Amino acid sequence: MRQTLGTAEQSRRHGPQIVDHGVSFNLWAPTARSVELLEAGQPPRRMPRGDDGWYQMLSPTARAGTRYQFRINEDLVVPDPASCFQPDDVGGPSEVIDPAALRDPVLYPGRPWAEAVIYELHVGTFSEEGTYAGVEKKLAYLRDLGVTAIELMPLNDVPGRHNWGYDGVLLNAPNARYGRPEDLKRLLRAAHALDIMVYLDVVYNHFGPQLNYLHLYAENFFNPRHATGWVGNRAFGERLSRLIGPEKLELALALVLLSPHIPMLFMGEEAAADTPFLFFANWTGEAAELTREGRRREFSHFKAFATPETRARIPDPCDEGTFLASKLDWTSIDQSAAGARFRALTTRLLTIRREKIVPLIKSGFVSAQRQLLGADPRMGGVDVRWQTESGDVLQIVANFAGHELPMPALVDGESLWRLRPHVAGGLRPGDIIVRLGRKR
Repeated sequence: MRQTLGTAEQSRRHGPQIVDHGVSFNLWAPTARSVELLEAGQPPRRMPRGDDGWYQMLSPTARAGTRYQFRINEDLVVPDPASCFQPDDVGGPSEVIDPAALRDPVLYPGRPWAEAVIYELHVGTFSEEGTYAGVEKKLAYLRDLGVTAIELMPLNDVPGRHNWGYDGVLLNAPNARYGRPEDLKRLLRAAHALDIMVYLDVVYNHFGPQLNYLHLYAENFFNPRHATGWVGNRAFGERLSRLIGPEKLELALALVLLSPHIPMLFMGEEAAADTPFLFFANWTGEAAELTREGRRREFSHFKAFATPETRARIPDPCDEGTFLASKLDWTSIDQSAAGARFRALTTRLLTIRREKIVPLIKSGFVSAQRQLLGADPRMGGVDVRWQTESGDVLQIVANFAGHELPMPALVDGESLWRLRPHVAGGLRPGDIIVRLGRKR
């Protein structure tokens, strides 16, 4: 495939490219009048402009580890929008990273999708350290639970010390607060060594409100006809464990982990953690004030937040305490009775899934049927059956009502799980039955 060359006769690509005789710096800035390369330890150099607003310069003095910025229109100093690392936050210089040095000589092949049990986590709040190394320490714990994949919430670099993840400014630069790119790679290798896959939660359709300069020199990147407004999450970030009792929580966990769909646990759910996950950021000045007021205004149409007094109770996203309240409490997870109970339940359910349900997924389902139970379909129960091509049938029956429901016909075969002890009669409230059998 023919490559497009820039004004320095190098491949025209976003971000710095390490070549045999230096580093090729590239910037697409179609609405800028001029661009200068500010390489640490070197005088400013004006970058030639090529077709379609591309600026390119080959620097023989740059190498991996070199820090650099761009100066737009002889005034505004900005990081590289395609930066792979910002050691001093998003407002500071970018650092040249050599991706070839981070590549594995033998690629990890991953696991079949049918085996995926995804555990979503936020690096900054998952461990006390809030780093890639902190996640790495817990990989064996996750493997022993039965987790086969972790999903890292957005790593895009953001202004300040912390962010809930969805306000990235530099989309290719992993947040330096979590560690260097080498630390992230070490986490990936450690996960792969335990046969744990790693997924990234990515956001490419909007930017955070602070220290985002792209619109100042690449107006064409944005379309004024489209705007995105994002509600953060629940006002107080409550988990399901705070909203329902333990029996219903057991029912929900069994439904998630024993259904033939790919399950995902949010960090701490395996132990019924009750720490909230709030909307938090570390903006300053006007951005912090607008975020605080906007957050409270977006909940004003809810009855629970109809007055200024009730809205004032909504945590300030930019208060340090909001971030700290969102960190997992590992003492409770490790030592509390509820934590031990739900961790054991999670492990048992995932063992059943691995041994009995994953083989069905791999063989392929050819049909699914469902029947609503009870007079009120919104508050009753459900009987769902999935059939494989070979005739195996997975059946899940659950009662969400507050009263007993008639017991539907159960498939002949093996009982994989029943939440409540078997008694004669109907389907008791909160009960769930999972069976594996052959079609009659």
